[in-house]
Amino acid sequence: MLTTIEEASSVGASLEAGGILVLDVPGESVAYKSGLRRGDLILTVNQQPVKSLADFQRLTGVETSDD
Repeated sequence: MLTTIEEASSVGASLEAGGILVLDVPGESVAYKSGLRRGDLILTVNQQPVKSLADFQRLTGVETSDD
């Protein structure tokens, strides 16, 4: 499930409850072509909750950049 912060807020979700905020998506990436955008909030991956960056990396096998 991907949603924007505004949509998450409208149903009472917040980063405090878990999830990770997407800060950047390279324009030629598979993620971008799939619709992922800056400001999206990732709450689950394959129906598994994402409560931290470590959860996201474990569930996807994707390393992220701190830049």
